[in-house]
Amino acid sequence: MEREKIKELLRKYYDGLTSTAEEEMLRDLLNTPAANEEFASDRMLLSVNGTPVAEPSAEFLRKLEAITLSCETEKGSRRIYMYIISIAAGVALMLGSYYVFRVVSAGEPADTFTDPELAMAEVRNILFNVSQNMNTGTGALKPVNTMSTVPEAINEMGRTARSVDRSLSRLRYLNDLNPAAKENDTNKK
Repeated sequence: MEREKIKELLRKYYDGLTSTAEEEMLRDLLNTPAANEEFASDRMLLSVNGTPVAEPSAEFLRKLEAITLSCETEKGSRRIYMYIISIAAGVALMLGSYYVFRVVSAGEPADTFTDPELAMAEVRNILFNVSQNMNTGTGALKPVNTMSTVPEAINEMGRTARSVDRSLSRLRYLNDLNPAAKENDTNKK
């Protein structure tokens, strides 16, 4: 009977439907010798829940409030610093953009030659110098041109190897025709 009563009260306790008086009765029932090891974990849980928890002191609450207020003031000062930094970054971006656009728009070259024939002669001279300087770098590439002869030599070696292979295949045919050679081959294995 007590076992059924304990199970009924435990079901209500775990569903959160017990009153304080029912919880006290459940603790008393679990502490009786009739409650076997089946209810040991429940007994331990209820014994822990039965101990009263001390209320925090006024000093503890004051210290906790002081810590939370200092954290809030730090967050407020951080927020102010972030606003100042973002405003400074915006101003720097605007000044930099202004400077770049002003330099780009003002950087159009002015005519330096009044005579068009003289300007054309100068352009030809510059282009001639550029074309000469571009060709001077190709001199170091001449040894690379000799590398194109290497694949031809490899192809020649391949032709030679195929020719030797054809000749050897004819000799192997003769070996197959000679019964004494077959016997020597099997003895070697």
